[in-house]
Amino acid sequence: MANPSILILAGDGIGPEVMTEVKKVIGWFGEKRDIHFDVSEDLVGGCAYDKHGTPLHDDTMAKALELMRCFWARLAARNTTCSISP
Repeated sequence: MANPSILILAGDGIGPEVMTEVKKVIGWFGEKRDIHFDVSEDLVGGCAYDKHGTPLHDDTMAKALELMRCFWARLAARNTTCSISP
């Protein structure tokens, strides 16, 4: 089974500092519990605007939606009564 995927969008303000700690927690799960994640990062907010001229680039949104579809598909597979869809 493939590792679950996580897209980190730290944004601006305290987001980068918070996401640094989140990445440590994700790493801890891999080291201590043998639970691994495929982690990717992208830009959102002011840093995305500076680079792409928009606070949320279409490619970033597409990545987020794809991962959400994967998440909901896994959730539905485990809970056949689940009717949530993105």
